[in-house]
Amino acid sequence: TTLKTGPLNGLRLELNIQADEYLPSSNVGGIKVLIHDNKEYPFPEDGSLVVAPGFYTAISVRKMKTKRLSSPYGNCIDSAVNTTKNLFSEGGFIYSRNGCQKSCFQEYVYRTCSCCDSGFPCVGAALEKATGKRVPGGVRWCNSTLATDLNCMENANFLFTENKLGCSDRCPPACEQSTFKTSVSTAKIPTRASFDTTVEHIKYNGKAGNISDFNAFLTNSYILLEIYYETFNVEMVVSEPAYTWSKVLGDIGGQLGLFLGFSLLTALEILEFVFADLLWGVGIVSLCRNSD
Repeated sequence: TTLKTGPLNGLRLELNIQADEYLPSSNVGGIKVLIHDNKEYPFPEDGSLVVAPGFYTAISVRKMKTKRLSSPYGNCIDSAVNTTKNLFSEGGFIYSRNGCQKSCFQEYVYRTCSCCDSGFPCVGAALEKATGKRVPGGVRWCNSTLATDLNCMENANFLFTENKLGCSDRCPPACEQSTFKTSVSTAKIPTRASFDTTVEHIKYNGKAGNISDFNAFLTNSYILLEIYYETFNVEMVVSEPAYTWSKVLGDIGGQLGLFLGFSLLTALEILEFVFADLLWGVGIVSLCRNSD
């Protein structure tokens, strides 16, 4: 929690990613950073920022809230949905479209393969409630070394990728959603002066042999990260009906009033004309009689 904006009032992290412990198959070094609502389950594999070692990285954050319309204007879903839509509710997380789609996939794997894909969270009670299937001995993870599990998971992945499981149609967006806009800036660390001072300190303490190790550490493993609010103002994106029943009734009433008023006014003008014509006719007749 912070009460002020700016980099001096945010989260500051100094991280050692221990690049020397990476596996030979790892060709990228760094960390993933995902800014999300604390009530929403995070999926860093689907959308996150990548922070590289050897740099100072500053991430400024602005909050945005989106409010969508439910039926009959839209097809959004309330966050208070039951577990058949959100398998992550057992962990206290609210509904999200991404989480719903992953739940849909995991349900299919659980229903057809009698196990859970290790790439997705697996919640036993929610899965059993959603699928109506109880696996003897409890929920287990699919074993890729078993041909039956491997083939079943590959088929499920193919169907999910091709959108043949209906997960996209089943999972509408949330009616209320909080997201964060981010701006990233970086700078190389350390400065030459700072590095030279540190090197002299190492030499002074009789550890000249560690200078090359220190340089490699800063370049390959050290990350300085700051995350802070750019502003506390919240950007609101609100969907509203273009035409509501109140507007319909108001327009109908206005039109009726216009036509009724027009009709009444016309009738009065006709009566006035007839009355004036009659008076004029009576006047002419009287004038003629007087002349006689």
